[in-house]
Amino acid sequence: MPHNPLFPVRTILILLSFLLLSGCITMSPDPSVVEGRTPVGDNVFTVVVNAGESGRCRSSPCSVYFRTPAAGRPVEVVANNQTVGNFPPDTVVHLGHFSSTSRILVVGTDTPITFIRIPNSNNR
Repeated sequence: MPHNPLFPVRTILILLSFLLLSGCITMSPDPSVVEGRTPVGDNVFTVVVNAGESGRCRSSPCSVYFRTPAAGRPVEVVANNQTVGNFPPDTVVHLGHFSSTSRILVVGTDTPITFIRIPNSNNR
């Protein structure tokens, strides 16, 4: 069997592609309540906003943390017209990684809409 000099290159490219793809798949974890210390929002890779506030992140994707309002009951959080989940009041929730400007609202409350501006190829 003749030696194929491209075999190691193909193998490396396939492995790198797999690693990159798995990174993309795992980049958006399920929304969850943050335990312990509230993350620090650097407004580059991470933004932390209270319900009703607006925020800006300078990278895409951006990790979005959201403090739910003190509504006295669990609240439903909707981002870009999709339900993210129901969360306890007055807690910090990791909503996931967003790649474009997003609109977050809390259903059934008078809390103003939260806007997160995130740059992408369509909006800078």
